[in-house]
Amino acid sequence: MKFLKGLLVLTMLFGLAYGQTSGKIMGTVKDQNGNPLPGANVIVEGTVYGAAANQDGFYVILNVPPGVYSVSASYVGYATLTQSGVRVEIDLTSQVNFALKPQAFQGETVTVVAERRVMRVDVASSQTNLGSEQIEDLPATSVEDVISMQAGVSGLEVRQGGADELAYMMDGVSMKDDRTGLPVSGVPLSSVQEIMIQSGGFNAEYSDLQAGVINVVTKEGRVDKYSFDGSFKYSPAAPKHFGLSIYDPNSIYMRPWLDDEVAWWGTAPETFEDLNKDGYWDPGEPFNDRNGDGEYYNPWDEHTRKMYPAFQGWNALASDRLANDDPSDDITPTGAQQIFKWEHRRQGDITEPDYNIDIGLGGPVPFVSQYLGNLRFYASFRKEKDMYLVPLARDAYEEWSVSTKVTSDITERIKLQLTGFHKKTDASSASETGLPSYFSSTIWGVANAFGSSSQQRSKIFYPHYYCQTDIWSDVFSAKLTHQLSGKSYHETLLEYRSTEYLTGPAKPRDFTPRYNVLPGTEGEDQYLVDEAPWGFDTDLTKSIDGYMMGAKSNARDSTKTWAFKARWDFVSQVNQNNQIKTGAQFEYFNYDMNYGAINPALPAGRPWTDWEKSPWQIGAYIQDKLEFEGWVATIGIRAEYFNPNTDWFDFEPFDRTIKTVASREVTDEDNLPMKRAKGLFTLMPRIGISHPITVDSKLYFNYGHMRQRFSPDQLFGIRRVYGGSLAYLGDPELPMEKTIAYELGYDHSFFDMYLVHIAAYYKDKSGSRDL
Repeated sequence: MKFLKGLLVLTMLFGLAYGQTSGKIMGTVKDQNGNPLPGANVIVEGTVYGAAANQDGFYVILNVPPGVYSVSASYVGYATLTQSGVRVEIDLTSQVNFALKPQAFQGETVTVVAERRVMRVDVASSQTNLGSEQIEDLPATSVEDVISMQAGVSGLEVRQGGADELAYMMDGVSMKDDRTGLPVSGVPLSSVQEIMIQSGGFNAEYSDLQAGVINVVTKEGRVDKYSFDGSFKYSPAAPKHFGLSIYDPNSIYMRPWLDDEVAWWGTAPETFEDLNKDGYWDPGEPFNDRNGDGEYYNPWDEHTRKMYPAFQGWNALASDRLANDDPSDDITPTGAQQIFKWEHRRQGDITEPDYNIDIGLGGPVPFVSQYLGNLRFYASFRKEKDMYLVPLARDAYEEWSVSTKVTSDITERIKLQLTGFHKKTDASSASETGLPSYFSSTIWGVANAFGSSSQQRSKIFYPHYYCQTDIWSDVFSAKLTHQLSGKSYHETLLEYRSTEYLTGPAKPRDFTPRYNVLPGTEGEDQYLVDEAPWGFDTDLTKSIDGYMMGAKSNARDSTKTWAFKARWDFVSQVNQNNQIKTGAQFEYFNYDMNYGAINPALPAGRPWTDWEKSPWQIGAYIQDKLEFEGWVATIGIRAEYFNPNTDWFDFEPFDRTIKTVASREVTDEDNLPMKRAKGLFTLMPRIGISHPITVDSKLYFNYGHMRQRFSPDQLFGIRRVYGGSLAYLGDPELPMEKTIAYELGYDHSFFDMYLVHIAAYYKDKSGSRDL
């Protein structure tokens, strides 16, 4: 632990890296004859950002938050020139040149609209930057909706890569579930200032990714006034399927048991020959001889019978019960049907609306803003409810999230920013073994669960076939920005993120027989039953028609993960052509895994995982952005070292010791040979080059190595099944999954309004993330 503390201190001293959340403005200030105006002042109006031109008239303003600004240049004896509509985008350069004219009268100011070019010369990749005003025009209610509308993106999967291969960030802070590697989505759309979506050509500053970068920059509250943004989407309650409801008396799941034409005598073939051939019942027993004349009539034709499940009929079912040796289950045909109706009373038709609420409010913190460095805030709230196609353990998928950003200008050159994000998810688990899988796709995800005939009736009518899942996600960060000079700054950032799962069954079933299923009866004529199928039951309880009303809700999960990251980043515009960026990062992880399956009635083969590990990782990078008139390039290299920070079993993959581990109880693992798991060091070169061919077109090329950690279970997992045998064993020395990517692209703008983007890419991927 002392070593880790010392390493953390050194890391804080020598620098850490993260995703860029700002852009820069640069250009020249000259007179109308092209002569430089050294010392000319350039300011971003309404902000504290500005710079002075050097002897060549060149200026640069770094670390400008994304947005649309007015930029002014002034010089003694010349009219002030203001260019409005200057767009600053994440990690890009906005070129703004000024040609000042002599001042005709005191205080003369000229305002023009800045030229906005659709094609960005310094982009050497497939990258899209969307500002808040562009997002407002999209039919989207979430950040994920916006992302999925972009070329090459499906949901959160970029270029056929998994969602767990993304670097997903909010204000440069990693939004990741460290258990699954999946992004923690749900950032309120009302809080978004800009979204950068990059599907190739990643800079050396980005870590732990293979497929893409999503960088969401949220709004910063204004100093002088309050602002509000909000949206509300409402969809009235309505079926999410075509055709008949599965709860309708005429549905495939109900009609054979309720249709008077067949419910009492059964859905049988028309002749004894068909009966014998299909083997439904003993042809020697009377069947559907309604008139006692030996005629075996069936009102359903062959086509209708094939459309529905076969049922022997309530008369035959009641007769079978009377004939057995258990008098407690004796019942009349009418009583049997009433029990069926009781056990199928779940009504799953949608009666509640879907909705999405997203509101944001920002401005100065009341009463104390002026005393605490213009203290300001922007807070957003989002809540979404989406009814399931049919109810599962819950009727709907629900999530709500809150994000808050508080900013203070400690001095003119030092800014402090605190960010918080909290999300709560309520869903139905889609796993029966405690894995972090739940129904978030409320239509097709649920429909796919009924893709096979296995226990479909239980999934529909037994409310506790699946477990309920609750997920809490939190992200907190503190960032200190220090502007050292007009051409350099550094940032220090501390970050903490955590995710907690809780999956388990509903409340136990009340087995008290208190409900009379025979209307109009009293006393001894009543037939009392319990609340089934409601309530969790561990026994192999079946309904009167045979569907399972117990021994389900097997999943259990109380896994908790958290990570701490410390970062410091340094950026310097060395000269007109070179911007140097360098840094490093340190992360400490804690995985407390506790999940599996419990089924007392059918315990065989049920898995369980229970372990805790705390690995750590450091990384460093350096890159240079070279900007010339004929080409722009970003060249960098990243180095990372991952330490499993644990002892592990000392045997080879085909060692007979594995057989010994598999046959022993968990407590015997302490007696097996162990060794200290080795760390892993990797180097990742990255380069991107953009070459303008004309003012409206360019060619670009990028190449890079990307590495990504395997999931905690793949590294440290020890999974056993009931009885103690080993089902899965991880490997903390697994080399990181590796992707080498190449991309060649061409951009062409038409009328400075439309952009044609053509790209060809190749990815060489090694390793596998599948368990």
